[in-house]
Amino acid sequence: MLALALGVLAGCTEQRDARVVESGSPLCVQGASASLDALYASHFAASASTGCASSGCHGTGAGGLTFTNAQQFWAATVNDGARQWVVPGAPEQSLLYTKLLPDAANRMPEGGPYLDDAALAQVAAWICAGAPAPSDAGVPEPVPGGPALSGLTPDSVAVGSADVSVQLEGARFESGSRVELGGAPLPTRFVSASRLTATVSAAINAQAAEHRVRVVNPPDGGISEERVFRVLNPTPTLTALAPDTVATGGAAFDVSLAGSNFTASSVVLLDGAEVATTWVSGTSLRARMPTFPAPGSHQVAVRNPAPGGGTSAARTLTAALIDGPTITGLSPSPGEADRAFRLGVTGSGYDCTPTRASVLFDGSALTPATCAATRLEVDVPATAAGDHGVQVRNADGKLSATVTLSLLAPNPVPALASLTPSEASQGGTALTLNVTGSGFVSGTSLRFNGVARPTSVQGASALSANLTSADLAVAGDFPVTVVSPAPGGGTSNALAFAVVRPNPVPRPTSLSPCGLVAGGAGFTLTLDGQDFASGASVTFNGTAVSVSTRSATRLTVTVPASLVATAPASGAASVVVTNPAPGGGASAPAWFGLATRAVTLATHVQPLFEKNCNSGCHSSPSTPINLTSGRAYGELVGQTSSGCASTLLVKACGPLRSQSVLIDKVLATNSSPACSGAAMPKGQPLTAAEKQTLIDWVAQGAPP
Repeated sequence: MLALALGVLAGCTEQRDARVVESGSPLCVQGASASLDALYASHFAASASTGCASSGCHGTGAGGLTFTNAQQFWAATVNDGARQWVVPGAPEQSLLYTKLLPDAANRMPEGGPYLDDAALAQVAAWICAGAPAPSDAGVPEPVPGGPALSGLTPDSVAVGSADVSVQLEGARFESGSRVELGGAPLPTRFVSASRLTATVSAAINAQAAEHRVRVVNPPDGGISEERVFRVLNPTPTLTALAPDTVATGGAAFDVSLAGSNFTASSVVLLDGAEVATTWVSGTSLRARMPTFPAPGSHQVAVRNPAPGGGTSAARTLTAALIDGPTITGLSPSPGEADRAFRLGVTGSGYDCTPTRASVLFDGSALTPATCAATRLEVDVPATAAGDHGVQVRNADGKLSATVTLSLLAPNPVPALASLTPSEASQGGTALTLNVTGSGFVSGTSLRFNGVARPTSVQGASALSANLTSADLAVAGDFPVTVVSPAPGGGTSNALAFAVVRPNPVPRPTSLSPCGLVAGGAGFTLTLDGQDFASGASVTFNGTAVSVSTRSATRLTVTVPASLVATAPASGAASVVVTNPAPGGGASAPAWFGLATRAVTLATHVQPLFEKNCNSGCHSSPSTPINLTSGRAYGELVGQTSSGCASTLLVKACGPLRSQSVLIDKVLATNSSPACSGAAMPKGQPLTAAEKQTLIDWVAQGAPP
């Protein structure tokens, strides 16, 4: 027989046995199988009604078995060669299965609710199938006892949407709960314990993506499971191509596409293959087309990527044999007005020998400086702003169609004056960067660290652009510039945008003193810990106190007498450290013990043990905890519980149930059971005054 021993602090120690059946496995039928992912989520996760991955149970190592997610569950039960928690293929030889059965001694989960027959069959089927590992090895599991997130409304928006309010439904939300998207906090509003709202900004909605959303309760309050919020690309529509007919054998050229729902990630497809694409606007794209060596019809479409997205209906681009010259491109286009420049004309069918083709500019013939069958270069004199006609005429008189060239006054060189915001926290969500300056024109584009970002020009002195979460992934100072297009234009001066490493959440680990009797004078309290930032503040039981000295590992504060005049009912006052932004936030509370009166073990507590606990259960060295005079202190104070993992039997200055198992056991009730085993003492409970005596003893440091 293989025995499974789980020691607990109860009236007396329990010895729990699980019988292993050494025969075969008649439960395993042909084709039996079950997914551990589904099995764990339904029956073992902390959020399940029968779950045992919670704090105080196997989430904190009760009985020597620790897991908080499916992968840990598999590793602890299947991949542990020391014990036969799960014997693949043999449910009856698996302690995990036999401890769940109705006739098991000390049936698990302890105290119920228990798995029904259907659930037990699923457990058996998984073991019969070889107890395969889960598929979620890399997926973070919710923190036991933390918030539960069941859904988002809406759970998707169209790319380019304005700020959107998302409603989160679930359970165990708190007033300090925050919603995180991709690990970065969103503006959050607490509605109720089952509802939160959060704002997803237009900057986040500017780019199609799938974002992981979760709820985080205040420090150490838990993390929920994740849900997906999608920013969806639309399905594009293609209505026209210009040109839609080109000559065979011509130069590579640009085609303009008109339609709707085009995005910066849209791609033009030529006969199903991607070609170089330039986004112009939500209704216009430009794509580079190759030379077509032979006549034929070619299908052109636009594809938007997932999430969402899709491919438009195709339009036909025809390559044809055309007798005479054609024009498919002009460079520069537009050109600069009132200034001479060299114009490149690309197309097909240009005669170069014995007489060069000529370029007609507003009807006036210009002789090309260079000539090739698909490209001419001609010097254009200074010309006033406006639209001007360009044609090519061969020596035989054949003439191309007219193409319009716009000449514009030169754009100014832009200049930057300010960025708002000028910094952001490392790891933050996408944001909108507002820029002021001068010389901005239609087509001015912002560059972040040299990379173009979607830009909206509000006027000559203001524009905005969307920075992505990837832009904020690394701490440092990054140059921001803007570039205005030709004619004229150019690149502005640079301003620095700081991505600041966020302050950590502080972690106080000890207090000195750790407790005292209420009603005394004010005192100096020293907090030791980690990650105390410059500017860290401290509250004592919710009231701010003065910080006199600071370092990364120690804070010294002054606690006035008014804050320790009376003891709270729990016997403990919270001490919270808060680091400033960026990042930062409030620590998990450290607890300072406050007793109602001076109490010692020898004078006040030992008589309670003699009266209530030492009539057999805790009166000899053979019992796990000997509470007799001379032994009780060493057996209790600073000793770790065998039944409530990581919790001390008595933690000096720790009068909360979560801190000291002794207090947990004496305050336990049927509706609020102890972390392990039954309430104590067995039989008649302690009076309120006796319970307060124990609380006071522990709160002031458990003096001998």
